[in-house]
Amino acid sequence: MPYYALMSVVGSVLGCVALFFVAKKGGEAYFRKYAGPRSDKIRKWVQGNEFLTVLVGALMPPPTPFKLVVLGSGAFNMSLRNFVIALTLARVIRYFGLGFLAVRYGDPATQFVLQHKLMMSLTTLGAVLFSYLVVRFALRARDSAV
Repeated sequence: MPYYALMSVVGSVLGCVALFFVAKKGGEAYFRKYAGPRSDKIRKWVQGNEFLTVLVGALMPPPTPFKLVVLGSGAFNMSLRNFVIALTLARVIRYFGLGFLAVRYGDPATQFVLQHKLMMSLTTLGAVLFSYLVVRFALRARDSAV
């Protein structure tokens, strides 16, 4: 089991590093187009909180758009070292944690999720909404301090 989690971590990090380098070449223009008027606030946040941005983004549950974090990190010239360390740490926590839970709880956990689809969906949606509000609050606090 640890072998599969390790391979998942390595594959995820390598794929994100490739996208990071693509974004370095021309991602800021694309990011500005996609993010619109919020792009300057997002750029300031990413540049001021490089490690935290990648760590939190990589730990968020799907359907959080993590590729935007990767694109922003590359486009805004984040340190490759910080990017790789934060991403690796987050992926180790996530994949080894999921592996542990799968081994520990196995099929009963799958049955629980299937029986409580609505509750699980609402919980995930709530986590994403909460994260969004925290980021919005942090960006506002940062803008008012500057």
